[in-house]
Amino acid sequence: MNGTIQPQNDIIAICDYVRSRNMKTHLDGARLWDVASATSTPLQDLCAPFDTVTMCFSKGLGAPIGSMLVGPKELIKKARWFRKQFGGGMRQTGLLSACAAYALTHNYPMLTRVHRLARRLEEGLKQTGVEILCRAETCMVFYDPAPIGVTYRQIIHRAGTLPNPVLLNGSRLIIHIQTSDSAVDDLLKVIADLASERKARGDPIHPPKKDGSYTDVYLVAGPGPKAYVE
Repeated sequence: MNGTIQPQNDIIAICDYVRSRNMKTHLDGARLWDVASATSTPLQDLCAPFDTVTMCFSKGLGAPIGSMLVGPKELIKKARWFRKQFGGGMRQTGLLSACAAYALTHNYPMLTRVHRLARRLEEGLKQTGVEILCRAETCMVFYDPAPIGVTYRQIIHRAGTLPNPVLLNGSRLIIHIQTSDSAVDDLLKVIADLASERKARGDPIHPPKKDGSYTDVYLVAGPGPKAYVE
């Protein structure tokens, strides 16, 4: 959830309760690989509490290009029937299998670096004075630049005009295997420069007032065209 790791004991307790109510559990495992890498927990152990799991693999840009459903044999047989009913049948699966094999062999070991870079990004953001909305436990960090008097849209515009543009759309920053160290350095410099320029102009800071209630960490730049992705 938001790149954070849920305690496995809590996951087991939730699944045990659901099973006691004669219901089934399903895990959307889009970031399951990150948890396995960060905690050195075997995937089999992470999947064990659930009845079914979807596991995604990607080409490195964060968005999955394929996923597989894992579960009991009879359920998978039924799932295949539904897939064909909705036109999802595919005979030439070799390409997807090759992508998955490549991701396991070459991409998965790179997650250690990804998580390390995400933590470096988080530390750099804290040093600029922004608020960390959700810490970087794996590949994501959420931040709010309001405390330094800078807006998301200012950051998006400045970062998008760099010689090597950094594309953003709000509070969520995701590091993936193709994110370079220099991209992180460039983004941190953009934020620091904007804060320095605001201070030099003497512009006031009007951070939002907080009443202690839950705040959604997903914040976007606001109305108007958006640059996308992390």
